[in-house]
Amino acid sequence: MPDVKDYRLNAKQVHILKLVYKFRFMTAPLLASYRNDSNSTVTNTALKKLVAKGYLDRNYSKSYKFQFKAASYYLLPKAMNLLKTEHDFDPKSLHTMYNNRGLSLGYIDRHLDALRIFLAIRQTYPGAFHMFSKTELAKYDYFSDKKPDLYLNRIKPSDKEPNEYLLEILGNDPLFVLKKRMNDYIEHFDSGDWEAQTENSYPAILLVCSDGKTETKLQEHLSTVFDNTGIDDLTVLTTTLKALQNSDSQNKAVWSNVQESETLDSL
Repeated sequence: MPDVKDYRLNAKQVHILKLVYKFRFMTAPLLASYRNDSNSTVTNTALKKLVAKGYLDRNYSKSYKFQFKAASYYLLPKAMNLLKTEHDFDPKSLHTMYNNRGLSLGYIDRHLDALRIFLAIRQTYPGAFHMFSKTELAKYDYFSDKKPDLYLNRIKPSDKEPNEYLLEILGNDPLFVLKKRMNDYIEHFDSGDWEAQTENSYPAILLVCSDGKTETKLQEHLSTVFDNTGIDDLTVLTTTLKALQNSDSQNKAVWSNVQESETLDSL
C-alpha cells in the first residue's frame, strides 16, 4: 500500500504541475520566487508531496549540497497524462518530456536560467509583457525550428518600442556555435515567414550572454554581419545573465543595442 493516498490534487498542486510544464524543470527556490512566497518550507513540502504521489521526480545528488545547488523537479507520466486529459495541454510538447530523466545538467540549467530570466523581467518591467516559454511555443510554426527560450509580447502596444521580442540564452558554448545560432535567426528574418504568417514586423531579438567578454565578441560579430548584409531593420539587444538578474524596476539600463551602439533605459 502506498505511503501517501492518491487523493485528487487541489488547485495549488495542479498549478505547480502547470508551472513545471511551462519551464520543464523547477526548483523550490525558483518556485517560491515565482509565487512571491517567502516561506521556503511550504514550497519544499508542496513539491515533496507531488513526488510522493508520483507526479514529479527530481534530480539530486549529495554533491549538490556542496555546490549550493537546489534539486530540480520534472514531470512524470502521471502528471503528463493529467495535464493532457483534464487540462488540454499540447500532447506533442508533453511527449518530449518523457526523456526528462536522461537530460544533461547543462540542458536542465538552461531551462532554469530561462525561469530566472522570466522572473528578472517580470520584476524589472512589472505588468509590461506576456511571456511564453519554449515549451509553450512548440505548436506555433511561424517561429524558427529552434524555438527561442522566451517570447515576450507587450501587453499595452507601443508606438515607439518593439511589441514582440525573441529571447535567446547564450551559454558557455564556443563562439562559433553562438554565431551559428545568430545566423539561424538572420535566415529566419530574411525568409519573411514571420511577416507572412503573423502580419506583424519581425520581433526584436534579446541575447542573454554568459559574461561580458562573450557579449562584446558577439556584438562585434553581429556588427560585421549587418555591415556585410546591409540589414538595418532588425533590432538586436544584448545583455548578460548577471546584469539582468541584478536589474530591477529602478535600474533597467542593461540592454545594449547592437545596431546603434547604445545602452537602453528600457525595453
